[in-house]
Amino acid sequence: MHTILRIAALLALLAAAPVSGCIIINESGTSSSWPQERALVTRTGSAADAKSVAVENRNGRVTVTRDASATALAVTAEIRCAGRTADEAQQRADATTLEVARAGDGLVRVRVKFAPVPDGVGSWGNDSAHVDVKAPQLAGIEVVSSNGAIQVEGGFTGPARLRTSNGGIRVKDHAGPVQADTSNGAIEASGIGTPAQLETSNGSVDVAVADGQAGNVEVRTSNGSVKLALPSSWQGRADATTSNGRVSMDGGGRAQRLSAERNQGSMDVGDGGKATATVRSSNGSVTVRAAPAPAASTPATPTMPASPATTK
Repeated sequence: MHTILRIAALLALLAAAPVSGCIIINESGTSSSWPQERALVTRTGSAADAKSVAVENRNGRVTVTRDASATALAVTAEIRCAGRTADEAQQRADATTLEVARAGDGLVRVRVKFAPVPDGVGSWGNDSAHVDVKAPQLAGIEVVSSNGAIQVEGGFTGPARLRTSNGGIRVKDHAGPVQADTSNGAIEASGIGTPAQLETSNGSVDVAVADGQAGNVEVRTSNGSVKLALPSSWQGRADATTSNGRVSMDGGGRAQRLSAERNQGSMDVGDGGKATATVRSSNGSVTVRAAPAPAASTPATPTMPASPATTK
């Protein structure tokens, strides 16, 4: 009876709480206020002669885009900070900085350094930063995010290592090797280089290897479908399995020893010893398709010169 009365009293407090905040009831039955006020600031930074970039972000989206017309690496961060009041949120936003620092050998490190939380506040889950990086070219990209999507596109040539604990990863037209890892989110990669290693614990994976690439590919997901498209330049052994779903294999007319059962399949595309493509899914369908061999070009028929006109 005492427990019921206590819960009823806490629910009454919740109903009477102002709209700018809320009351969280924890397991011990005590309550604490959660900050709802937020303030937005924009920070920018740049670095000339950047050869590679490493971005570390705690909470928020990260994009890295190639801009061929740019003369230097440029960073823009939209930062949102929480506070118990609007003034406190603004003070924390004003005290938050964007760090764009050189680390030797042309590496530029990027991160947002949030203002410290006040005494008595365990953490500020509402703090976030959306970080956008643009550069004319980069020989290496590394992005680590605790919570947020990652996107890389535009035609960079160096290796890309992308990791987030919660969020999707999208890579487009990246000629270098790709390593993408997310605990919760889909992975979409088109026009990527090899070797490629892509893994998610919960989400679908859609991969298309760029023309001219011929290296190893590894794709894994614990829960989601997988689609892998291999270009006409790729030759090797493709192997796919799923614990719950169907496997489809298409060698584009170049496959040897093709085998596809309900939940597993394999095939040798061209020279099966040149590379490997491995696909694993615990729960979802798997499709592996290899492009046909390029059509042989037909030499043009030489054009005979016209006979000179005869004058009578």
